[in-house]
Amino acid sequence: RTLFEFNASLIHEIFWNICFCQNCINHGIPDTVAILAVPAASGLLHGICCNVNSGIRMLPNFLSVGLAYCASGSIIPPMLMHSMWYLLDGKMCFLLKHAKRDWDVAERREEVSTPPWDFTSSIGLVLVLIYYVPLNVLVNFLPQLKSQEGFRHAQHYRPGHLPTHPIEQVLIFLCLVQVIVGFSTFRQVRSSMDVLEETGDFTKEGIENMKEIASKYAVAQAP
Repeated sequence: RTLFEFNASLIHEIFWNICFCQNCINHGIPDTVAILAVPAASGLLHGICCNVNSGIRMLPNFLSVGLAYCASGSIIPPMLMHSMWYLLDGKMCFLLKHAKRDWDVAERREEVSTPPWDFTSSIGLVLVLIYYVPLNVLVNFLPQLKSQEGFRHAQHYRPGHLPTHPIEQVLIFLCLVQVIVGFSTFRQVRSSMDVLEETGDFTKEGIENMKEIASKYAVAQAP
């Protein structure tokens, strides 16, 4: 699971930080606006795919990866941060109220949708700003702290040509594997995610129930 989470997180962060943030910077847009493009794009897409409250609550976590990318100059820190959201089952401050947990499921049983922005979201946002804004200011005054190798390497690429570096060729292969596995298991995973969508139950019992439903779906679809 960990390898798939790392790979999926890398693909996600390439999309958010390279396609949005870095493209904005390359086109002369100020860094602050480029960083904000990451949570703005993520919030919009999650709002469309999930609901408005989910999109709004994405601000702290995707602002953090945008700030981390601009501070480091590398996609690796945002990738590691993104993977932790999965590996920790979303038990970060800004996601504590996103779904019902063991510690609050009793008082939230009547909820039928993602709750709006609350104090956990605000605390998460404040913590992100307290850490990453000074870090970006420091890097602005000491640019030697920021990785530049990726940008130099990217300048050698030509549109329409595949990368020649072995690591990037491996990443392309892993991306294709991820897509194939994703499509082949989509319906099985969706069967359990539909339950989470209806109940919002992300307690230990709820997770076990989701696993059981996914297993039953796989057995039912077996030849």
